Amino acid sequence: MLCSVYSVAQEIGIDRKEKSVFTYYSLPESRFSLTADGNVTYSFLLKAADTIPFVSTVTHKITISKLAAWTCDIKVVTEFDFLSSENLSTLRPGLELKFGHQTLVDTFKNLETRLPQSKRSVKTHGWNAILRVDNIKYYDSSLKVASKKYPFTYGLEGYYNMVFKNSDTSIKHRIVLAFNGSLTRTWNDDDLISYQEAADAIITPAVVALEDFEGKYGTFKNNLTNLRLSVSLPMYFGHFNPIPYVVLNVRSATTPTYYFGLFTNIISNKDLLKPQLFKIPSSLGVGVDWKLQSSKFSKGTVFVKGAISF
Repeated sequence: MLCSVYSVAQEIGIDRKEKSVFTYYSLPESRFSLTADGNVTYSFLLKAADTIPFVSTVTHKITISKLAAWTCDIKVVTEFDFLSSENLSTLRPGLELKFGHQTLVDTFKNLETRLPQSKRSVKTHGWNAILRVDNIKYYDSSLKVASKKYPFTYGLEGYYNMVFKNSDTSIKHRIVLAFNGSLTRTWNDDDLISYQEAADAIITPAVVALEDFEGKYGTFKNNLTNLRLSVSLPMYFGHFNPIPYVVLNVRSATTPTYYFGLFTNIISNKDLLKPQLFKIPSSLGVGVDWKLQSSKFSKGTVFVKGAISF
């Protein structure tokens, strides 16, 4: 598990599939980040951010300023849950590119007093075009043949956040309503299971023991349409940022899948949550969610998100 020492990550909360349920951008000129599963991301601005001031029609004063910028993320992706020296020899890196436009507030200064009474929240939003190629070893369950595959995923994703002001200026918590959505053409990653060659596993009538997985097993399908929608309610209380969420995932020729979960970040610097100066802080998170498909709930799955940014 890796702890975040300085984080400006876009995916503040995720589900078990490592898909965002709360997306928030901050805008350094560029950065690298490394996660525990070996994914390396380089993010940068395509041009300097523009400042958009919002002026009250009553007081004619600037109530809040937003930043707007074109961004690009380049990510080297892996199929591992955790990357170690033992599985470097089987590393098969893929590549993901994201290009999009973000409108955000980097720091909320005196949100409670500067916003007009008629305004209950500040909105931030953005979108990205996605192009991804994975690198997998695949065992065809029908042909009984192993091969390498490089499946493509492409599409669009977007997010919309409402950062609410508090009715009392002394309140030190913060609540956000967050929406995420994506529409992609992709492959059936969720339908394939992991496999290991029999020579590298210990097989008994009762159990199969192995150190690591070799690749994906099943029937490969490509050019599937996938729609994903999520709604979450991020909350900030002291050192904790609980994010309850619901996800709907609809894929071609399959039954819709729902995920109900809670992702909780541990915040490194709660001073950034002051009512007078609110900023999304760095964090380390752990989550649990339950999958509902065809009226059947799965057991809860626990997962961890950690990153180092520099």
